[in-house]
Amino acid sequence: MTAAPDPPAGPPLWSGLSVEDIHELIRGDVAELKRLHARKSQDDLLPAWKRDMAIRHEIAAIEHAHDQHFAWLKEIEARTSRR
Repeated sequence: MTAAPDPPAGPPLWSGLSVEDIHELIRGDVAELKRLHARKSQDDLLPAWKRDMAIRHEIAAIEHAHDQHFAWLKEIEARTSRR
């Protein structure tokens, strides 16, 4: 069995976004991380068997998104400065 070929590469996901759009995404990430960390701090007070592990997965996912949004910002800034 052969793996399916990769689809043709298109423009970057952020290609239609402005620097301000990316800043807004990052602000949203930070707000969501604050909310999740507040929930996690409450959850950490519970016995281990009652803790909601999904919160930790959500935090990891938002941290990954935040890292991507920050990378997009750096790419946009680098492209803008080369012009």
